Amino acid sequence: MPGLSLPLGAVRPGASKSPQATPPASPARSLPGTLLPLTGLRGSSPGVSPSKGEPLPSPPKSPQPTPSFDLKALIPDHLDEDIFARYDFDDKELGVGGFGSVYLAKDRKMADRQVAIKKVMLDGDMRQNFQQEVRIMKELDHPNICRVYESYDHGRHVFFVMEYCAGGDLFDRILRQGGISEAEAAEILRQVAGALKHAHEKGVAHRDLKPENVCFCSEDMQDTRVKVIDWGLGFYFRRSRMNTAVGSGAYAAPEVQRPVGGGAYTSACDLWSLGAMACVMLSGEPPNYGGNAFDEQHDFAPHGPIWEKMSSDARSLVTSLLKWDPSQRPSADQVLNHAWLRTYDEQPSIMSSKTEVLKNLRRFSNNSTFLSLCAASVAQQLSRRGLKELEQVFKELDANGDGILELHEVRAGFQQILGRGSAPLEEIEEMFSRLDIDGSGAIDYTEFLAAGMGNRVNSEVEALWAAFKAFDVHESDGNITEAEIAHVLFEAGAGRVWSAEKCQELAREVVQQFDRSSESVYD
Repeated sequence: MPGLSLPLGAVRPGASKSPQATPPASPARSLPGTLLPLTGLRGSSPGVSPSKGEPLPSPPKSPQPTPSFDLKALIPDHLDEDIFARYDFDDKELGVGGFGSVYLAKDRKMADRQVAIKKVMLDGDMRQNFQQEVRIMKELDHPNICRVYESYDHGRHVFFVMEYCAGGDLFDRILRQGGISEAEAAEILRQVAGALKHAHEKGVAHRDLKPENVCFCSEDMQDTRVKVIDWGLGFYFRRSRMNTAVGSGAYAAPEVQRPVGGGAYTSACDLWSLGAMACVMLSGEPPNYGGNAFDEQHDFAPHGPIWEKMSSDARSLVTSLLKWDPSQRPSADQVLNHAWLRTYDEQPSIMSSKTEVLKNLRRFSNNSTFLSLCAASVAQQLSRRGLKELEQVFKELDANGDGILELHEVRAGFQQILGRGSAPLEEIEEMFSRLDIDGSGAIDYTEFLAAGMGNRVNSEVEALWAAFKAFDVHESDGNITEAEIAHVLFEAGAGRVWSAEKCQELAREVVQQFDRSSESVYD
């Protein structure tokens, strides 16, 4: 379905297991060149429910200590606010399923900005599920994971406002092209494995990975950037055991489909699903061997003319992922380092782009605390259409592919791109500390975007409104008050270091700086 880009477990007929709904069956279709019914491929299961050396600006020599902030607090949650006053919903639904409906919508206040909005009706324990999904999506900050912009709680109905990927999902791409080349499959798997590595290191398992939940950012068929969507069945596996049968039949790991004796399973279930996706991309067939496949308890063994034409490295990765024993499957990090994916390494970004981004990082470290928070708010909300080069530079700096930049990676980037001695180690460490707005000890993707965008933060109306809305607690009044700025600062974690009075004092300084009328409100 072109344009589908949001976390909805049952957007298509016959999707994922969930205790809330049993999606209707869909008519069987066949993948071009195969006789495989696409009902099974879709993941349905009957009766199943949910330039070097150039001088650069130097950071301050004696910076004042600054508090760390929880950037997730800059993603607005609206209680009883009218979402229809903010967004124009398209009449045609992008998708309907057991979890709710999905709509394409236009932002009334940010020109040409399209979003995907998921509407869910809350029943029983659905509110707890909704809250966990929002929490997970706020927690995950990675170039290949769908971003949540804000949420609206209307009581019986809740709305997720999310990133919209215009290129449709992977399953539709396979149908349109009649298959996926090894090179393209490797590029897609690299991105998805990177997203999984990030999620797993955060203690989150996806549990419903399938082609329908991988969406392309652009309609351009040459643009292979993808994002993982639908974290509705996501689970914090370090906080509690996973032992519920969930997911989609053609892609769910055997231990997830049939937990034995109530036994728990691990995040390795996502690696099986990644292997099943690879199977479909490369051969047009899932790894099922027949009706009793999962009773046989043996590993997947690819055979036939299609597999014989593939490289041995491709076959090696797929078979390693589809091990019956979860402990024998590679981790997401091992997948990223597999020889097959290394064969198709990403093309490096243009040197001038890298140089400009690193310059922006240095300039950003001179910003005040408030301006840094504004830039982070912009980065949280800005559409990704013009950020392709910035994303590419981030991935090149992120040597281990975990979705965050550590000090040694940033230092290596400066030495490689700008030349050794371009910045003393002490300056890089100080800059790194200032870019780490949330105090996590690493530069997250949003923090990198906030710093790397440079003048774009100040020049785009869309960007300015994105910063505005994070501080306008009462969205409908169209003004930002001193009290609202202080509230957001406190909620974002300034209260851990600053008193409420200090937050209020900073808010007063901000209002005095921006509000020429000397009132405590500006618009």
